[in-house]
Amino acid sequence: MAIKDLSGQDILNVHVNYLDHVARRSYWNVTCVCGVNFVVDANRLKQNKKFISCGNNEYHNIITKDEIKNYPHIYNTYRAYMDRVYNEHNQDYKSYGMRGITVSDEFKNYYKFKKWAIENGYDENLTLDRIDVNGNYSSDNVRWATSKEQALNKRHSTDKGIGIYKRSSGNYTAIVKRNQKAVSLGTFNTFEEAFNKRQKYLNNK
Repeated sequence: MAIKDLSGQDILNVHVNYLDHVARRSYWNVTCVCGVNFVVDANRLKQNKKFISCGNNEYHNIITKDEIKNYPHIYNTYRAYMDRVYNEHNQDYKSYGMRGITVSDEFKNYYKFKKWAIENGYDENLTLDRIDVNGNYSSDNVRWATSKEQALNKRHSTDKGIGIYKRSSGNYTAIVKRNQKAVSLGTFNTFEEAFNKRQKYLNNK
C-alpha cells in the first residue's frame, strides 16, 4: 500500500519534516512548535487529539502525576490561584477574577511558578500571599508568608461593594466598583479615613 506523503504539513502542534522509516507503519520526523525534534508514527498524527506530546512538559505546561506527587503544596497553590482568578464557578472568584485580579504570563506556567517558589523562600508550612492585596499574582507581588503575616495583610470589606483594603505598608486603600471594574479612590493612613472617603463617594453617586 502506498504511503501518503505527509511532508510539509502542519498537524496540531507539529510540522512534518520527512518520512523517517517504515516498520509495519510509517514513522515521520517532526518538529514541535517548542523546537523539539522527534519521530512519531503516522497513527498519532492522524488521531483526533488537541496535542501531540513531544516530551517538553515545561514549555507546554503539562503537569504529570509524578510532578503533583513530588510537589503537592506547590501544585495545589498553583491550582488554587488559577482557579479563583479564572474559574467563574469558584466560590472565591468574586473576590479575585471578578475584581480584575489576573495572573502574570510567568505564573500561568506551573513550572515557572515552581522555579520562582523554590528560589524565593518556599516552605510547606507557608502559603502564598499577595503583597498588594489589590495587585495581581506575579513574581513582584507575591511572597511566602505565615498565617499571621497574611492576616496583617488582609482585605477589609464593608457592607457596600468592594470595600477597604489594607496594604502591606499599613495604609488603607478605598475601592469602589465602576463599570464592573475596581477603581481606587486613594490610599489613606487609617481605615477610618479610607472608609469615610468611600462613603462620601457613594453618597454623592
